[in-house]
Amino acid sequence: MKDDEPSREEQRTDIVEVFNPCQPNKISIPRSIPRKGVGLAKRQMELSEEWNAFEAALGMRPKVVGKDIAEIRTNVAKTRATRPPIPASDSLVINGGGYCLGDLDTEEVTSRLLSDNGPMAIVSVGYRLAPEHRWPTSLEDCVAATHWALEHFALSSDVDRTKLFVTGGSAGGQLALALSIKLIEQGITICGVAVLCPISIGPSAVPSELKHRYLALEEYSDAPLVDAKLYRTFMEANGHDDKDPYFSVLLNPTLQKFPNTYIATCGADVLRDDGYLLADALRSYGIPVKHDNYPGYPHYFWAVPGIQEISSFQSNLVAGLRLLISKA
Repeated sequence: MKDDEPSREEQRTDIVEVFNPCQPNKISIPRSIPRKGVGLAKRQMELSEEWNAFEAALGMRPKVVGKDIAEIRTNVAKTRATRPPIPASDSLVINGGGYCLGDLDTEEVTSRLLSDNGPMAIVSVGYRLAPEHRWPTSLEDCVAATHWALEHFALSSDVDRTKLFVTGGSAGGQLALALSIKLIEQGITICGVAVLCPISIGPSAVPSELKHRYLALEEYSDAPLVDAKLYRTFMEANGHDDKDPYFSVLLNPTLQKFPNTYIATCGADVLRDDGYLLADALRSYGIPVKHDNYPGYPHYFWAVPGIQEISSFQSNLVAGLRLLISKA
């Protein structure tokens, strides 16, 4: 690499700032995407100034912990019970939770945000959870819920069921992608897909030519909220095969038929590279993609009350939704 040649992180910062300009009072922290090459040393985890201050105030690094899924569920339930209420006002939304956690309330704030800012009826999907119901039960439930919604609104004069949008976050983002593939294969038109911190490929299924770009799981192994240990616990409980093209959607040829897509990623997230690889794959097929990244923020940081960057996330999500609607 020449001395005056921009690094990969500099190139990516330029791309993101076009879509998501940094506010004047924000500090732009470069993502830890290394330069292309081999034999690279592990980079130090980079967190935003705001998040570092948040951890300092807490006196700890917040994480979802537990020796098994049952204990993780108990700990998450305790956290939700003591969390202050998040203001919320009055598509198809699939909740996250590593396939093992979550319910219809998990994405209520996001669902209401989309409902308030987009002319659409929102259907929040509840699916059976692993490990009691292993893969592909969650995907099958999402497919069934979509067909129910299409039939339910068949005679409605207020809802145009020919304009279907699918969205989800984290594991729900992967399910949104897999659901979209299933529906496209069934001949159902999807007008837009929006995924937040999605899983797009299992670690053992990453093609050799992409391994140098799939580094976040190692770089952010000790990340806040969701670390590598928790990620692997969820994946083992889900019981999927990484090589299943309905799980590792990057391997699925139907991805070439996707509609316009919105992607949000977090820079300090074990799933950061899943989102980047997805965006690049879709663009390589000529599919329009809007991608917002949040450097230095961990997985699903918008679920943590009090973080100022949440307002940027919500504004960008609404803008992304409106863009999808305008192109439908």
